[in-house]
Amino acid sequence: MALYKADVWLGSNSGRQTVSVSANTIAGAKEQIRTIYQVSDTAIWNLHEAPRERAGGGVSDDGGDASFWGGAALVGLMIVAWVVASFTPQVFGAVGGSATWWVLCRLQGKSFDDLLLPPNRRALLITMALTTAAGVAASLVGRQVQLDHFRDALPAAQQGRPSAREDQPQVPQGPRTKAAAKQE
Repeated sequence: MALYKADVWLGSNSGRQTVSVSANTIAGAKEQIRTIYQVSDTAIWNLHEAPRERAGGGVSDDGGDASFWGGAALVGLMIVAWVVASFTPQVFGAVGGSATWWVLCRLQGKSFDDLLLPPNRRALLITMALTTAAGVAASLVGRQVQLDHFRDALPAAQQGRPSAREDQPQVPQGPRTKAAAKQE
């Protein structure tokens, strides 16, 4: 249960007081305050969840752990996005090959590593050939996805664009004539 605090007008003799109640929801806290202090909704202000105090006297803010793990998860997602954008063919190939291996093992009724046992050599060769073919096909699809969607993640030479040297105009060799200067 969470601890809720509110400012409550308890009448002219007591005035405005800060009260605390434990409840599961803010609506439950409001209901408890109304019942305990016998006040109307208009007498309750600033109802909010308060941080719990630790036994040593400090304040426990559980949000610190959540924000750390939330930030760590965000950084992890950014790293995964960068890896997928930079190495799309390799990621697609690895995932495609692994998924094909898993599907073929399930179709044959074997566990993931049963094909590695000596009596299953023929099934292993067939599975490896199909897994390799699926991995190569997925890698080619990944290459096309990378060219279509992640072009900025690739160096200019891999994008099919000329490099910086090839973009520069060629300077004619030898002495320059007046006719060549006029053409430029």
